[in-house]
Amino acid sequence: MGSFRSIRTKALGFSLAFTLIPVILLGTYSYVATTRIMTEHYRVLNGGAVRQLGNTIRFMMNDVSDLSLFLIQNEALRGMLWSQTPPDTDSLDSPKRQLERSLMSLVHSKGYIHSIYVSGFNGTVVDSRGTQDQIPEQLRSEIVEYGGSAVWRAGTVQQLGAGARATPVFSLVRLMRDLHDITVHLGIIRINLDVAAVRRILVNSVEGQQTALMVLDSRSTLVSTSSSNRFDEEMRARVANELEAGRRTGQFVADVVGTASLITFVSLGHGEWVVASATPLRSVVRQTQNVQRTIVLLILGVFLLYALIATAFLRRFVSPVQRLCELMSHAESGRFDVYTGTVPDDEIGQLIHSFNSMSSRLEDLINRQYASQLKLREAELTALQSQINPHFLYNTLDVLYWVSRLEHAKRTGELVKALSQLFRYTLDGSDRNTTVEREVDHLANYLIIQQARHDGSVAFRIDVQPEALDLVTVKLILQPLVENAIVHGVDRNGGTGTVVVHIFVDTGQLVYRIHDDGPGMDATAVQNAFARSGSHGVGLKNVHERIRLLYGEGFGVTMESSPRTGTTITVRQPVVTQGETVGSPAGR
Repeated sequence: MGSFRSIRTKALGFSLAFTLIPVILLGTYSYVATTRIMTEHYRVLNGGAVRQLGNTIRFMMNDVSDLSLFLIQNEALRGMLWSQTPPDTDSLDSPKRQLERSLMSLVHSKGYIHSIYVSGFNGTVVDSRGTQDQIPEQLRSEIVEYGGSAVWRAGTVQQLGAGARATPVFSLVRLMRDLHDITVHLGIIRINLDVAAVRRILVNSVEGQQTALMVLDSRSTLVSTSSSNRFDEEMRARVANELEAGRRTGQFVADVVGTASLITFVSLGHGEWVVASATPLRSVVRQTQNVQRTIVLLILGVFLLYALIATAFLRRFVSPVQRLCELMSHAESGRFDVYTGTVPDDEIGQLIHSFNSMSSRLEDLINRQYASQLKLREAELTALQSQINPHFLYNTLDVLYWVSRLEHAKRTGELVKALSQLFRYTLDGSDRNTTVEREVDHLANYLIIQQARHDGSVAFRIDVQPEALDLVTVKLILQPLVENAIVHGVDRNGGTGTVVVHIFVDTGQLVYRIHDDGPGMDATAVQNAFARSGSHGVGLKNVHERIRLLYGEGFGVTMESSPRTGTTITVRQPVVTQGETVGSPAGR
């Protein structure tokens, strides 16, 4: 034997060394998984935030669209645009002034609307806020072509007065037609949405975050942004590429100004305007660092705790094992009267207890083995004697046969010969399988005896397809089924009747069909017939189970019967030729 090393030393060294592997793997996996989960979580949150922001802007745009429909239905405004007489603008109480004051109040109630401007084709102008912003002729033509549909356009509004600056807006522009005759064009409505109000929403949404937000119109033009730098232009270009590819909503990672960024964009639905956000991935990963540090510290703490527990456990575990080694050394030298006192209540304790039991019972087991050998010898002798008894029976029946011949009792001789052949076939245990031809011969011997018993009152007919004779089948199949037909069919019919046996090959299966013209039975009696083990032969259940056990669940015995129609028993098994292994796949 080589150099001895304590199991405690091996186990402790291996345990501590092997712990480093899962710790390193766990740490790496935790780092990667945490980053991935946090990034995916941020993707979901960012997507939800951008959709919520889109909903807010979409609400504003929907509100402006509803306002334009309200103006189209305003009777006073339609009357001014329909009239061919210029409206009174001098009086403060004129309908035009009252309408403009009403529109101004409406604008002030909605902080995101800059102004409302209506230009009639009759020359009438209604302006809620004095502006120099006129509707260009090209836009007029475009709006007329669109019919009554609303169009959103980005632009500016110049207020009246010296030193007034242009205000960026994006406007809903739509044609106003007569409600009673839509072919009559009354004017053009322009409702201006304040870009500054939208920008305030964008800035408030990203306050304290390294995220850029922007709104693009249907032409991918930058309408509003939360910041103003080169980052916005590259971000706009990335989103524009996605829009050109036919995508209106989504998320993707792209390089923006040399920084990998998560870009999310959502369609607003109004002419496919889009709100988009971009967040550098490094700011997302930075949020995971505290979690990662916590995980690393936790792993180190677990490792140290594991090392302490492993040391204490091994000390408790190894001591009983060492004691067991001492006991086994005594047993190796032939001493079986050694035992240990205190036994721990665990697997090691069970092992020690088993060793104690083994030591105390070893000699008894040796004696039992010796006794079993003697019994085996005795069983072999009994088996030899049991083989002698059938031969004595065959020889006795053979003597009776020849005595009957000498006494010219021909009928008696035939019965004795049939009985002899019947016993010889039944008691021959050399093989559980036979051929159909031998099974039919066995049935013929059985029928000779049954004919004598019923004095010719029962007719038997056996039809065998020639190609079925050489096929292999299970021994003792036909005789029990014919016996069942006699006992439960013919005998119940007053001892007269007909039993027909038909054996043939059908679609790769060997089929036995036994029919009797007895009184038949109902469904309950059919089920009970399969439940009987049979006092007259092996019984249906036995035959059925032997065939299923040998050939599989798809084969076996079936019975068809009804009162006053007789009974038909069908047996199906696969075709097995001689030389094939019965029950093997080749035989199926």
